[in-house]
Amino acid sequence: MYLLNRNKNSFEPYAEEHKYIGQIVTNIIEDDVEHLWVTTNTGLIELSIPDNNNLDKILHFTKSDGLQDNFFNLNASFKSDKGILFFGGNNGLNYIKPNERQASKNFYPIMLTDLKIFNQSFRELPKSEREAITSQSLDHSNVITLSHDKNNFTLEFAVLNYADPSQNLLAYKLEGYDHNWIYTDYQKSFAHYSNLRSGTYKLYMQGTNVSGEWFDAENSVTIKVLPPFWLSTKAYVLYTLTLFLIIVLIIRAVRNRSKLKHQLKMIELRKQKTDEVNHNKLQFFTNITHELMTPLTIISASLADIKSTTKEENLAIQSIKTNVLRLIRLIQQILEFRKVGGGKAHLCVTQGDLDLFIRNSIASFRPLIKSKNLTITFESNMDEGTLVYFDPDKVDKIMYNLLSNAAKYNRENGSITVKLNYNTLAHQVVISVIDTGEGIEENLLPTLFQHFYEGKYRSYNTIGTGIGLALTKDLVTLHKGEIKVESKVGVGSTFTIVLPSNKDSYDPYQIDESITIRKNAVIDALVDEGEELPSSEVKFDETRHLLLVEDNLELLYAMNRIFSSKYNVFTATNGAEAIDILKEKEIHIIISDIMMPEIDGLSLCQYTKSHLEYSHIPVILLTAKQTEEDMIEGYKYGADSYFAKPPSFPLLYARVDNLLEKAERVKVDFRKQLVFDSKELDYNSIDQDFLQQAVDTVNKYLSDADFDLTKFVSEMFTSRTTLNDKLKSLTGLTPIAFINHIRLNAARLAMEKNPDVQIAEVAFSVGFNDPRYFSTAFKKKYGSSPSDYIHQIHNKEE
Repeated sequence: MYLLNRNKNSFEPYAEEHKYIGQIVTNIIEDDVEHLWVTTNTGLIELSIPDNNNLDKILHFTKSDGLQDNFFNLNASFKSDKGILFFGGNNGLNYIKPNERQASKNFYPIMLTDLKIFNQSFRELPKSEREAITSQSLDHSNVITLSHDKNNFTLEFAVLNYADPSQNLLAYKLEGYDHNWIYTDYQKSFAHYSNLRSGTYKLYMQGTNVSGEWFDAENSVTIKVLPPFWLSTKAYVLYTLTLFLIIVLIIRAVRNRSKLKHQLKMIELRKQKTDEVNHNKLQFFTNITHELMTPLTIISASLADIKSTTKEENLAIQSIKTNVLRLIRLIQQILEFRKVGGGKAHLCVTQGDLDLFIRNSIASFRPLIKSKNLTITFESNMDEGTLVYFDPDKVDKIMYNLLSNAAKYNRENGSITVKLNYNTLAHQVVISVIDTGEGIEENLLPTLFQHFYEGKYRSYNTIGTGIGLALTKDLVTLHKGEIKVESKVGVGSTFTIVLPSNKDSYDPYQIDESITIRKNAVIDALVDEGEELPSSEVKFDETRHLLLVEDNLELLYAMNRIFSSKYNVFTATNGAEAIDILKEKEIHIIISDIMMPEIDGLSLCQYTKSHLEYSHIPVILLTAKQTEEDMIEGYKYGADSYFAKPPSFPLLYARVDNLLEKAERVKVDFRKQLVFDSKELDYNSIDQDFLQQAVDTVNKYLSDADFDLTKFVSEMFTSRTTLNDKLKSLTGLTPIAFINHIRLNAARLAMEKNPDVQIAEVAFSVGFNDPRYFSTAFKKKYGSSPSDYIHQIHNKEE
């Protein structure tokens, strides 16, 4: 049954609280006071509908109220003139006088009947648990207290109507959880809640009498769900105290950390200050070494020039060269010290004869030792030919410093003893350098290996850089070894070095198996006295043009004197002048310093290698910078070779010859190729692309007899001069000769592919108008006429 909502002009079902009306309506009739009487499958209903459409009064009558039955027949209703209502059913007839009928006025209390926790009745719980839940009986209890683990429960309640309880309806609402009233009947008179959060709730309960009227009075009970301990007030107090304690500890830790950070910062500042002073010292030495390299290079070049023009042995020249080499060694030591200090030094261990190596190191010091009237002896327990693992470069520098100090700080007519002890069980070599000098005071020994430290011993005996022993210690540490010193004033000093000798002591990337040092392995290129420049009788080649670029005029003139005996030399003092010369002259090779004003050597190299007109020209760079990074940078800019100042001029001279001869070999190799293959020729990418374009262009117009130099230049998008110079530099051919070269090679391939082809047909297919001229050109290039060449092919096939 639906009720018309006049405001919305629509029918709406009855609210939940009136569901007892039933599902089947058989009769509706209105009495004299405009009340509706409705028979349903659950009894007889009296409805009073006010103007606001709220069913505020509904009375319900059942068989227990005297009806013949709860069900009435369809359309079996009648109202008499006197207003009496008649309703008929299967069991008889009921009549009702609306004005005289008496509705039940009995109201019954609603009470809690049971509490079930996880489906266990309250009465079945232990006494201690019941008392914890409520101190009173359940039906009189106003407060129920549940622990957090008992928040899954059911409350049962009932209207205390024992005559006909089925006629009573019930409603409940848990304040704090339910938003609306929940309606039920006597068959489901319970409320179930699960997983209630901790807190305080209030359960309200209502009921109706047998006539369906709701009680005005409500029964209520307070339900408290206690939180777990970790969410209780005590826990929160504990949390607060703990948090406060943590904050205090954090503040204290922050203060301590700030204090420690300040202390560390002060230490770091002091360390930075010390490092800055050391760096400034080292930078000062490094700058000086770079400046010294140029005059040393001039002296070395001048010596090489003098030695090339005289055949007599000159002791003065030899003395100059020896001292130049000594200065170079000192400069290299300073640069090595900076490399080690910057963490850029690397170990390169190889297998070798350490006994022979040390003997060679001692031999190089005999002139110095002899000049100071000293004697030197060497003692070793290593068998001849015994091989161990060590870094020749690092051990050479270590021995140089120790022997140098032993000689400088020794007394006149003193002695130096070098001992080599090989411990096969411990896989170690022990090197000792013993001198008979004045000795070192004991209190100075701990600071002996400090960077730039000059103790009393050094100050009174010599002037030094203060890096020799510091470098030695750093190199020994890098070599995974250790160094120690024993000294007694008035007796002398002993420096002992312990180095690992087996392969397993080093990392794989530190080992180089490609070299084995056995005999005379350590040769300094600058010390080799057998090096000499070509004699003054060398043949001058005016077709070879060499460009020297150096901002130091003395060094430029010295190098000019050396190379002008064989090559046509052009000079420039910076990169800008060199570029101007490149634009005016045909240059075959460039030797350039790196550090120059205006345009430096690296920029000049990059310019040369990036321009088509000059990309084929070899470039050799000279510099006072000797680190691997500097060399790598030079090669990245396209340099063909890299020499550190002062270079070995015989070696530099040989390198120039080698690069020029290599360029000539590439030209010959190109002309020998029947089909152009750039992979077999040593061209850079720019030259390779240029040649490939030239070959493709000629092949494109291979059969076109009108394809000439003008069209060739146009197709190559370059000038006639550039095309001519570039082709001559790369192939040794003029553009016309280059075209004929490609055409004749194509003709040869065609004849090899089809020996029965006609000569004239081949000539026309490769762009020759005259077969006779084709035959003449073919014979001149290959040594036989086309017909003879085809005949040779037939003979090979037979």
